[in-house]
Formats: sequence, C-alpha cells, structure tokens
Amino acid sequence: MSEDRATRRRVRLDADDMLVEVVSKGGHRTLRALFEAGIAPEVFEAVTSGIAALARSQGFATEWSGDRHVAISVPEDGDSGPLEEFVREQEEAGTLCWEWSDARPFEASR
Repeated sequence: MSEDRATRRRVRLDADDMLVEVVSKGGHRTLRALFEAGIAPEVFEAVTSGIAALARSQGFATEWSGDRHVAISVPEDGDSGPLEEFVREQEEAGTLCWEWSDARPFEASR
C-alpha cells in the first residue's frame, strides 16, 4: 500500500511499483484533456494559456504529458466551474477532448 502525497489517495502497487488499484480517494479529482493533433499553433497557444491561467487562478496543480495531454488536480473544495466551462467550449470547437479521471472505475491494463 502506498499514499500519493499530492492527492492523499491510497493506492496498491505491484512488485514493479506499477499502480494496480486505487484503494481510497484523497479528495481530489483530476480533469484530463487531450488536444487534437494538427490544430493551428496560435489556437494551441491560446487554449493552453487559457487552461494554465484558469488552473493557476484557482490554485490547481497541472501536469503535462508531452505537448498534447494535460492533467489538472482539482481539490475537493475547488471551484472547477470556469475551467470545466472552458474545456467544454474547446471540445465543441474541436480543439480537445476532456474527461474527469474518475468517470469510470480504475482498471489496470495488462
């Protein structure tokens, strides 16, 4: 058993320290967004800047994986409304796809 210090969730790891199961949630949710490939650089810059500014204004931590995927940690008492509205608008515009990470139960792939 291990604890993710950033989110205070408890997880079970296998012998190789790979995540196997989320045992208990720690009060944070993660909003994930994946940018569509090939969007215009100026659109990409405007949207990534918008996400960064909204996350920063609420004190949310962000983590980028490559240049097209971002995960935003939203504390239990955080107001995600403006950020969620922004990503919904971007999804409708065809710029990105997004989801809450806890929309489905965690599954380990093998």
